[in-house]
Amino acid sequence: MAIRHWHLDSGSIRINNFPENEIQLTVPIIMFVNTISVAIDSTGVKAYTARAYISSETVKHAKKGVLYAHAQTPSATDAVVRVELVDDTTGDTIAYVTYSGDSGLKNTIISEDTIKALSGHEVYIRINVTTASATAGATQNFIMSYFAIVLGIR
Repeated sequence: MAIRHWHLDSGSIRINNFPENEIQLTVPIIMFVNTISVAIDSTGVKAYTARAYISSETVKHAKKGVLYAHAQTPSATDAVVRVELVDDTTGDTIAYVTYSGDSGLKNTIISEDTIKALSGHEVYIRINVTTASATAGATQNFIMSYFAIVLGIR
C-alpha cells in the first residue's frame, strides 16, 4: 500500500491494511549510558547495570531481542571481554558479544522464544573479563551497551 496524498481522510488507514509485523518498534530496555573504562588485566565482572523487570506486557508482541555493545580498541590485545545479558532471576547468561583484542559495534540477536521466556524476570547487562591480559594496567573502554526488544505491530 502506498500513500499518495498529503491529506488522509479519517479512518482511511487501518491497522489491517498492513501485513503482519510490517511495522516494528525497537524498545531499549536497559543500557550503559556513559563510557566505562574497565581493567582487563584480571578476570571477573567489571561493571553492570541496574536490573530491569520484564513484564508479560513488555514481551507480548516481541519478535526478537538484540544485545548491542560498542568498545574502543583495548590497550592490550590478549584479553577476552564479554558484554553479557543476564537473567538475574535464574542466573543464566541469555546472550553475549565478545571482544578478543578488538573493538567496534557488535550485536547478537536473541530469539522470540527466549525473549518471551523472560516474562516476570529481571535482567541486567554486565561486562565480564573471561581471559585476563598479561599486561599490567591494561584497559578497554566501552562506549555503549544496551538490550532492546523488537515489537511487531498487529
